[in-house]
Amino acid sequence: MRKIELLIPAVSLSALLAVSSFTSKNENYPYSYNNTTKAYTTFIDEELPDAFEESLQYTLDNSNMVPQGLSISDDYIFVSMYDFYHINNSLVQVYTKDGDLINTCSLRNKAHVGGISYDKERNLLWVSSYLGNVDAYGVFDIVHKDEASPRYKDLYLGQDLRNYNNPFKTAVSYLTMHNNSLYVGNFTLGRNGIVKQYAIDVDEERTIHLKEVNRFKVPNLVQGISFYEKDDNTYMILSRSRGIKVPSTLQIFKYDEEITDYTNPLVNYKSFEFPPMIEQITTDNGSIYSLYESQSEPYKTDKNNGKTLNKTNIQTLLSNFN
Repeated sequence: MRKIELLIPAVSLSALLAVSSFTSKNENYPYSYNNTTKAYTTFIDEELPDAFEESLQYTLDNSNMVPQGLSISDDYIFVSMYDFYHINNSLVQVYTKDGDLINTCSLRNKAHVGGISYDKERNLLWVSSYLGNVDAYGVFDIVHKDEASPRYKDLYLGQDLRNYNNPFKTAVSYLTMHNNSLYVGNFTLGRNGIVKQYAIDVDEERTIHLKEVNRFKVPNLVQGISFYEKDDNTYMILSRSRGIKVPSTLQIFKYDEEITDYTNPLVNYKSFEFPPMIEQITTDNGSIYSLYESQSEPYKTDKNNGKTLNKTNIQTLLSNFN
């Protein structure tokens, strides 16, 4: 097992409140309040090969697996899923971009695996695990083996990320890579969530170092996070959902490292209504891919979105963004 070193600075609640108070009163806040919601039906999905849905649906129809995480590399699309009844191990399925299923890899645990993300710099796949921990797997293992063990296991990043079911426990509900940093966050109900940014470094002894370098507040009900860069702007995209019959929400913000509270009404965003039960999202080549748990056996109803994986042109969503 590779050595692990975590460098996580303590941040007091009073310090966070002080920062939030300052930014909410700052007259030079970066973005004005101009938020609108557009229905998902005004946008047309881009076509995905039928093989994606056929393979995903075959797995979901013949098991109690529930899809959760989604990530894309240069060659592959990764989908994580967990057993609703926690009997079988969690899985990562690997697809080509033509939709062909080439491997199903067991992770040797029964974690919720709510977030996964491809790390091109280190050729790793980051996967959320139990109790505020994150594991990192070698991509070769995920693509080629029936079972995989993490190269870096039980990296505890859950400090201050409260589990929505149990305030005495922590949970990394979603995560993503962006500009060589790992972003992790928690799903919340009544209160706001938190996203933390970690710088990653692997030294000559192959010890991994994770250092918290930033954190900010996000709305409740967040299931996934992704980033997209266009014309010198960086956009942060959040997927939010809860419930079988309630439409999901996709929110797009202009990302700025100086913003510590994306729930502040002075922060501009665009909001879009998507089908119910959206989970992780990810961007690739000008498109945003969205994953849904609605077609899994434990959740399937006649009124659900008919697809597990959707693809939408991101420029349509960004049009007229102030």
